[in-house]
Amino acid sequence: MKGIRRTKNRVLLKRRQYDDLKELSLDSDHYGVVLKPASQLTYQYMSDLIHEMVIKKLNKDPKNVSVLDWGAGKGQISYFLSKKGFKNISLAEVKGYSHTSLWQKMKAKKITLQKDEKLPLPSKSFDIIISAGVLEHVPHDLSSLAELQRVLKDGGLLFCFNLPAKLGLIHQISKFMGDNYHDRLYSKNEVKYLLKRTGLKPMLIYRRQLLPKKMFDYKNPNKMDIIDSILSIIPIISMGSASLEFIAENQNCHIQEG
Repeated sequence: MKGIRRTKNRVLLKRRQYDDLKELSLDSDHYGVVLKPASQLTYQYMSDLIHEMVIKKLNKDPKNVSVLDWGAGKGQISYFLSKKGFKNISLAEVKGYSHTSLWQKMKAKKITLQKDEKLPLPSKSFDIIISAGVLEHVPHDLSSLAELQRVLKDGGLLFCFNLPAKLGLIHQISKFMGDNYHDRLYSKNEVKYLLKRTGLKPMLIYRRQLLPKKMFDYKNPNKMDIIDSILSIIPIISMGSASLEFIAENQNCHIQEG
């Protein structure tokens, strides 16, 4: 686990460029948040971490890795993965989702999500699954995680990003101001409980993002990103981070009751 944590910290502190999406001429009205430099750096961090873990843990060439982006949204994480050589990407979204400009650039497979938790997919279909800002919004997080475990191959990896943390300062301020955008906030123990109940083994659970990325246009987003990453790995200070993130492995173990 120490090796995985070191890999995560190294990826967090990596210096990145943030203008990768300018060439695509995306509609700023619909892709404004995605186009913000600070947001792009975050999505690139996510794709960098996935790429590193695929090579380190799965020992596979990215072009041979099957990816499910569950609740893919605009597809920005998968887009950056495609630039890293991932070719077999499936984007899952609700019927009628309209913001698919990046989807078309990737030529990714499209999967229509149903109203319930069931995924229209065979068991053990994917090497990795990405969940970014989705789990906290589904009606039943436990059932949804169980479905993700079902379609994940034995030894496959689940990456969960932007899970709102219970002690996150941003969420506490938002709640005080009457903004209850997130249906649920999570603690590390609650994440461990959910993974245990669904047969997934946590490899790493960590906090990230103290500084707000979407609210401001930073003059030096690279510097802000590095400072934010440093703060997120300092034990006491990191308690106020907005997000919990985790990497879990499907060991095909028995689901725990109770």
